[in-house]
Amino acid sequence: MSERLQKTQKSQQRREDILASARELFERKGFANTSINDIAQACGIKRENVYYYYPSRGDILIELVRPNNQLLVAGMERILAADVTPVTKLFLALQHHIRLFDRVALDTVTVGLRGIAHDDRQSVHKEVRPLYKKYEECWVQLIREGAEAGVLRPTENPKLVVFAILGMCNWLTHWYDPAGPVTLNGIVDVFFDLIAGGLVDASRLRTSIGKELANLPSSLVTQEADASHASDSRHAQTPAQAG
Repeated sequence: MSERLQKTQKSQQRREDILASARELFERKGFANTSINDIAQACGIKRENVYYYYPSRGDILIELVRPNNQLLVAGMERILAADVTPVTKLFLALQHHIRLFDRVALDTVTVGLRGIAHDDRQSVHKEVRPLYKKYEECWVQLIREGAEAGVLRPTENPKLVVFAILGMCNWLTHWYDPAGPVTLNGIVDVFFDLIAGGLVDASRLRTSIGKELANLPSSLVTQEADASHASDSRHAQTPAQAG
């Protein structure tokens, strides 16, 4: 084996070691709470050695989440092109998203990289946003096709429906434990029941609820409404604050 090849293999192994250590730390501590020093110590190398391969934490994170994000988009494009009903596409899309569960990749989306250095945030968003935007567009297309086919409830804002679906799925990063009793397949089944049920025309249910509300004491309805408005006011954010 030539000396050049040995150096190349050693360099590649060092990169893989850094990524493996970073992934374990990001999963355990979160991206914002993991420093380059932490990664270097986990690898048993100097901080400068990490910077030699990856100029920032953002570059490490990009390397970790890129494959997953590309798989998400490619899979959705195949599902949209499949010769199956929109409802089956909905199930396949949900299954695809959950089975590709990646705590680091989802944390990048759900946490929004708050509280980290500006340069890290900019570099990661530059990589993540185009792919995730494409992924969201695929989901919006799926919901629209289902509504046009008459099998899903028409909605004026399919993107809001998509945000609700993906928000529920992405929250897995906060509670799912691969070693726990709940399997990803089990989550797919439960989430599909909830989502498919929610996309069925609920106008009759709302009419029924409206009749019950009409029979409640006005003081109760008013208090509930006031509490809801107060909560909305407290949690209202601008797009910049939410990101």
